[in-house]
Formats: sequence, structure tokens, C-alpha cells
Amino acid sequence: MEFGLSDEQKMLAESLGGFLKSRASLDTVRKIAAAGTGFDDGLWKGLVEQGIAGLMAGEQHGGLGLTMLEAAVVAETLGYGAAPVAFAGSLVMAPLALRLSGSAAQQDTWLPRIAAGEARFGVAFAGWAGQT
Repeated sequence: MEFGLSDEQKMLAESLGGFLKSRASLDTVRKIAAAGTGFDDGLWKGLVEQGIAGLMAGEQHGGLGLTMLEAAVVAETLGYGAAPVAFAGSLVMAPLALRLSGSAAQQDTWLPRIAAGEARFGVAFAGWAGQT
């Protein structure tokens, strides 16, 4: 049994790491943070071109249809680079929620837009009154 990353997963991390090194240096990240937006459209567009936006959207919706392991590889690489992008909510949680519980119409509307980098989501969690 293999407990390491596959060659494809290693290539994903290396490719994304190289992209971030060239497009999201620490100075760039600091400038984005200082601007107060916490987001950079140019960096986002570059990640979309890398295919990261379609990570969790199925192939039938224009995505890559990869697994949580690939999402973890991408998250680690983005975290290492301190990349200021809407990753967890927009590119992992929202597509998973749509795939697992969205209607066919919702999936057909939103998953292609997520995969194309056209839609970004924020995700919120709420508890119910009386729960501890």
C-alpha cells in the first residue's frame, strides 16, 4: 500500500508552487494585504488559467473532478505561498455542497461558473438555538 502522493499529485504541487513563486512573491502578498482587499484579480486569473478553479467541479461541468486529496495538496501549496485567494469556500466547499446536495439545475448553473473562475463564494456556518 502506497502512503505517499502520486506522481500526478506531486506535479500538481510543483506546478502550482512554481506559479506562485513567480506570481505571488512575499512582497506581492504584502502589497495585497496592505491594500486592504485581501484579494488580487491578477493572481486569481492566473490560478484559473492553471485549472485550480475547476479542481472540485466535475468534468461534465467543465472542471477537473478531482478528490479531497488533490484539494489538500493545493491548499498546502497555497498556504505555503500565503496566497491571498478564495480557495476553501469558493473552490472546495461550494462545489462539494452543490455536487452533494444541489439540484441538477443548481449544479448546471453554478458549477461551470465556479470551474471557469467566474463565481466566488463565501461559506458561513450557523448553529441552532439551544445547542451547546
